[in-house]
Amino acid sequence: MMPKAELRQIDSNWGHRAGNPALNPADEAVLRTAVLDLLDLRAG
Repeated sequence: MMPKAELRQIDSNWGHRAGNPALNPADEAVLRTAVLDLLDLRAG
């Protein structure tokens, strides 16, 4: 029910802690990309 909504899965071995940028640089990269895309700040 959210126009233009998008699901982005974080493939991680961290389970419910997936996306914790303090412990996992790969998860941080996924989150950072999603946020930059949302804010339309990503270069290129």
